Amino acid sequence: MTSELVQIETSPNNTLPDMWSSINGGTREERLAIFDAISNCGSLEDQEGTIINLENVIFQQVEMENDDGDTVDATRIVVIDDKGKAYGCVSSGVHTALKNLFGCMGVPPYDPAIPLLVEKKQGRGKYKFTTLSYVK
Repeated sequence: MTSELVQIETSPNNTLPDMWSSINGGTREERLAIFDAISNCGSLEDQEGTIINLENVIFQQVEMENDDGDTVDATRIVVIDDKGKAYGCVSSGVHTALKNLFGCMGVPPYDPAIPLLVEKKQGRGKYKFTTLSYVK
């Protein structure tokens, strides 16, 4: 595996990749590992309070319905631990945490894996968000 993100396919307007992954995706097995992670991931939010040893990440552009019933573009995030277990979410807090991690540590895969705590934090007002924090 290499340490560069792999663009799987570009969106129709060519502005964002539909999916990209820190798993190389150069072989059949690697592409099937990406498919398996996306298709069979657990919920990251259900892992609140646990540590995930982050090795790889997949970002996938999806359309979702917001609270007003409008369709909006969103980024689905799948984090993969050092045992190959995948957890997914759509979370701006997790997205920001990973962008910050990539800026400081470079893009995955990480070897050794980086231990990250999945936690909920209080934002402004009643707003709570999921994020990832480094565990020393």
